[in-house]
Amino acid sequence: MKLNEIEATGGGRVKQLINLQSGISKENAKLVTKMIKEMKIKVNAQIMDEQVRVQGAKKDELQEVMSMLKAADLDFPVQFTNYK
Repeated sequence: MKLNEIEATGGGRVKQLINLQSGISKENAKLVTKMIKEMKIKVNAQIMDEQVRVQGAKKDELQEVMSMLKAADLDFPVQFTNYK
Protein backbone atom coordinates (compact mmCIF):
# COMPACT_ATOMS: atom_id res chain seq x y z
CA MET A 1 0.00 0.00 0.00
CA LYS A 2 1.43 3.35 -1.05
CA LEU A 3 0.03 6.58 0.31
CA ASN A 4 0.22 9.69 -1.84
CA GLU A 5 0.14 13.24 -0.57
CA ILE A 6 -3.00 14.68 1.01
CA GLU A 7 -4.61 17.27 -1.24
CA ALA A 8 -7.03 19.96 -0.16
CA THR A 9 -10.18 19.97 -2.26
CA GLY A 10 -12.69 22.51 -1.10
CA GLY A 11 -15.09 23.19 1.71
CA GLY A 12 -12.58 21.99 4.31
CA ARG A 13 -12.24 18.53 2.73
CA VAL A 14 -9.15 16.66 1.70
CA LYS A 15 -8.43 13.70 -0.54
CA GLN A 16 -5.63 11.18 -0.66
CA LEU A 17 -4.87 8.59 -3.34
CA ILE A 18 -3.96 5.15 -2.00
CA ASN A 19 -2.44 2.56 -4.32
CA LEU A 20 -3.09 -1.05 -3.32
CA GLN A 21 -0.93 -3.86 -4.65
CA SER A 22 -2.18 -7.37 -5.22
CA GLY A 23 0.53 -10.00 -5.30
CA ILE A 24 4.27 -9.47 -5.34
CA SER A 25 6.42 -7.73 -7.94
CA LYS A 26 8.98 -9.68 -9.98
CA GLU A 27 11.89 -7.94 -8.26
CA ASN A 28 10.56 -8.76 -4.80
CA ALA A 29 9.83 -12.35 -5.84
CA LYS A 30 13.42 -12.74 -7.02
CA LEU A 31 14.66 -11.34 -3.71
CA VAL A 32 12.53 -13.82 -1.73
CA THR A 33 13.67 -16.81 -3.79
CA LYS A 34 17.30 -15.72 -3.43
CA MET A 35 16.89 -15.49 0.36
CA ILE A 36 15.36 -18.97 0.46
CA LYS A 37 18.12 -20.50 -1.67
CA GLU A 38 20.78 -18.91 0.56
CA MET A 39 19.33 -20.86 3.50
CA LYS A 40 20.63 -24.10 1.90
CA ILE A 41 17.52 -26.06 2.91
CA LYS A 42 16.03 -28.79 0.74
CA VAL A 43 13.05 -26.77 -0.46
CA ASN A 44 12.06 -25.64 -3.92
CA ALA A 45 11.07 -21.98 -4.40
CA GLN A 46 9.52 -20.91 -7.68
CA ILE A 47 7.85 -17.74 -8.89
CA MET A 48 4.27 -18.27 -10.06
CA ASP A 49 2.56 -15.15 -11.44
CA GLU A 50 2.33 -12.78 -8.47
CA GLN A 51 3.40 -15.19 -5.74
CA VAL A 52 6.29 -17.38 -4.66
CA ARG A 53 5.55 -21.07 -4.19
CA VAL A 54 7.75 -23.01 -1.81
CA GLN A 55 7.63 -26.81 -1.77
CA GLY A 56 9.41 -29.15 0.55
CA ALA A 57 9.20 -32.70 1.81
CA LYS A 58 9.29 -31.80 5.50
CA LYS A 59 6.92 -29.47 7.29
CA ASP A 60 9.72 -28.30 9.60
CA GLU A 61 11.73 -26.97 6.66
CA LEU A 62 8.74 -25.02 5.36
CA GLN A 63 8.13 -23.56 8.82
CA GLU A 64 11.79 -22.55 8.99
CA VAL A 65 11.43 -20.67 5.70
CA MET A 66 8.27 -18.97 6.99
CA SER A 67 9.95 -17.86 10.22
CA MET A 68 12.96 -16.52 8.28
CA LEU A 69 10.70 -14.46 6.01
CA LYS A 70 8.72 -13.14 8.99
CA ALA A 71 11.94 -12.08 10.73
CA ALA A 72 13.46 -10.51 7.60
CA ASP A 73 13.28 -6.75 7.23
CA LEU A 74 11.42 -6.58 3.92
CA ASP A 75 9.91 -3.46 2.34
CA PHE A 76 6.68 -5.32 1.60
CA PRO A 77 4.29 -7.43 3.66
CA VAL A 78 4.34 -11.21 3.33
CA GLN A 79 1.38 -13.55 3.61
CA PHE A 80 1.37 -17.33 3.83
CA THR A 81 -1.50 -19.40 2.46
CA ASN A 82 -2.29 -23.07 1.98
CA TYR A 83 0.49 -24.48 4.11
CA LYS A 84 0.26 -27.81 5.87
